[in-house]
Parts: sequence; structure tokens; C-alpha cells
Amino acid sequence: MDKNDTAKQHLGKLVAKAIESDVAQRVIEAVEAEVGEPVDFAFLKINDVQFDGSDLSIDYDYDLPAPLKQVIVVRKDLKMRKGEMCVQASHASIGSIVSTRSFDTDSHSTQAYLSPEEDRWLGEGMAKVCVRVGSEDELDEIYQQSLDAKVNAYMVVDEYDGVPTKTCLAIGPDRVEAIDEITDHLKLL
Repeated sequence: MDKNDTAKQHLGKLVAKAIESDVAQRVIEAVEAEVGEPVDFAFLKINDVQFDGSDLSIDYDYDLPAPLKQVIVVRKDLKMRKGEMCVQASHASIGSIVSTRSFDTDSHSTQAYLSPEEDRWLGEGMAKVCVRVGSEDELDEIYQQSLDAKVNAYMVVDEYDGVPTKTCLAIGPDRVEAIDEITDHLKLL
């Protein structure tokens, strides 16, 4: 679908009669020039368009949703090798998405069980940051802060040296600001 087709869907009745001319393209160019980047039409609401042949006036709302990310918190006191840390972080990231879902085995689409935020996060590149803590107590504290803030959190408990051990934690995906309030003080892994 090209930009003109997308614009037709979102501009609706206000410019439907003028779409055959270059008005739709001019609206796109005007909004993108003002916003300073390509426009995601899912978040653009055109309130009014005035076009008198040469002058174009557009009243619109463009509200991009807050950026999303996921933070993986890894325990450094376990002295896991890099490969082990990667495996545990992967468990956490995937676990945060699938742990609260009941899967419809008849549907093979991820769309069937992702929240809109998770779907958007996946579509935007799955931003992640890996940070570290020095103990199980610190990991538990971060986990509890996430729960208190109503931010999705998933704790990985895996066999480590033959003992069930809390190895890492995934927080989010959620709004960057919400996660930063919990993890901004932690050092990068």
C-alpha cells in the first residue's frame, strides 16, 4: 500500500472529492515537513483540510505512542559464562511474552495472543537493554518494584549447579519511562 492509498483511508470524507488531484500528496508532504519525519498514518488524525487551489491548510493531531523497550536483568554473582547468560536472557525475553498467554492451537498466528503493545514492540525491532545486579536479593527487589509499578516482569528460575536458581528477569516490554524508573540506576551488562 503506497502513501496515497494510506492517506485516502485516513483523510476520509474531508478530501475524498479532491483525492484524484495532488491534494492527498500535498497533505502528506505538508504533515511530514512539519513533523520532520515520515508519518505513521495509524497515529494521524486529520481534523480539517482547507484547499483553495494554491493554499493548503491542515488541522491535525499526530500522537505517536510512547516508545517501548524490554530490560533484561542478569545476576552477575552467579559468574555465568557469556553463553549461559545469553541463554538465560533469551529465556527471560521469550518467557515475558508467552508466560501469561493461553495458546490457541488452531491458530498459528502470533497476532492471536499478543497485546497491542507487544505486537507494536515486536514490529518496532524489539528494543532491549541488558543490565546487571549483584545478588538474588537485588533481583527480587527489582522484580517486586516492577510488580508494584504494574509493569510486566518474568523471573527465570533455572537449574544452576544442580539447584533451582533465579538467574535473571525480563521487565516489559513496556513504556521506556516506566521501565527506566525501575532500572535506570543499574549498570549495563
